[in-house]
Amino acid sequence: MGKDRSFGAKVAKGHVAAGKQCPVCNEVYTTLKYVSGVKNEQSGSVRFNEKLVSVCKCNNAEIFS
Repeated sequence: MGKDRSFGAKVAKGHVAAGKQCPVCNEVYTTLKYVSGVKNEQSGSVRFNEKLVSVCKCNNAEIFS
């Protein structure tokens, strides 16, 4: 028997949340690149720290504040 190729099946497949879920709020994590500037006191130059951060409803205020 062939696969179901109806429009409804395609739309339903697109709404499935992919990725890890937060155990507290059950929302799927969104991965963002967090860039912060750090100034060197001796030379006065600025260095950028980049790290990937997983964001959900629980830590949204901490990251974006």
